[in-house]
Amino acid sequence: MFVTYPDTSPPFATVALNARAGSPGYADRLCRTAAARALVSGGLPASG
Repeated sequence: MFVTYPDTSPPFATVALNARAGSPGYADRLCRTAAARALVSGGLPASG
């Protein structure tokens, strides 16, 4: 489900922060998609 990176790549958190800094819309969709997947699989409580 998630894309894996080689060991030479920066951590996912760093990639997400860089994406947010350079393209807020992309980071927002990425976060929403991840949250939606977790919610559908029961990984997050249905809050908000």
